[in-house]
Amino acid sequence: MIQGLGKSRQILARQQKTVFDIVNLFTTNYDLFHERALERSRYSYTDGFSNGINNKFSDREFHRRPIDLEDRFKDKLQPVNPFFRLLKLHGSINWIKRDNQIMRTTNDTFPQNANDEVLISPTSSKFALTQNDPYSDLFREFVNILAVPNSVLFTSAFSFNDSHIANLVEEALDRSDFTLYAFVENPEFADKKSNFVRFINSISTSPNAFLIYPNCERDKKTKEKDDTTKCKWKNPPLKFEDFAYFMQPDIIAKDSSISPDDNEIVSTKEGPK
Repeated sequence: MIQGLGKSRQILARQQKTVFDIVNLFTTNYDLFHERALERSRYSYTDGFSNGINNKFSDREFHRRPIDLEDRFKDKLQPVNPFFRLLKLHGSINWIKRDNQIMRTTNDTFPQNANDEVLISPTSSKFALTQNDPYSDLFREFVNILAVPNSVLFTSAFSFNDSHIANLVEEALDRSDFTLYAFVENPEFADKKSNFVRFINSISTSPNAFLIYPNCERDKKTKEKDDTTKCKWKNPPLKFEDFAYFMQPDIIAKDSSISPDDNEIVSTKEGPK
């Protein structure tokens, strides 16, 4: 997924659409899978920490951008493309607090006790904790990025049960230029009292919210047989195959003599299925 996002940014850059060359990654997970995927893909990124022996957190790091000096004789210096901003909204297993400073540790110096940890545990006090450093800075960045005109948010493996995050997405959906694509579980089988169901019902009339989830019949195979079960949503609002068809780029050359690198992205689709 990371490499696909990176390649798509490079394709857009060839069309002089450099406004799209930054990818913002938000996660509530504490693990290091995003960092490892970015580093294995050899993509530049910032997680809000400065470089050096003492890596200290500062929200200003999200507003800095490395410059590519490989071709230094160009008329204009180009920023590194693609560039990722990783915002870990609930902290990370390799963050510690020392002398009132948030620092990023190395793999062999993870926090040894709970007092050193910088992460929000899955408790009812989540929202209150987001008002403290560094979470308040991270959530401010999240809100600011959602507010960018014509922004699109993709969510995967996020249940929207964190009301303090779901509420921010709901507010963004009040704008006509914000779009949400959410890969979620089938609402038919979710806990009816959960914040997820409340969120789904709240955005059900939004024209800019698209949900992608398994259909009822497929889910029934994993459930106990119950002839009384009725599916409100027999077909999801957006099937995965239709989503993939809509999102995939078609790269073709107008002239066979044009090299692949100079090809333009031309859509050959005739509209949604």
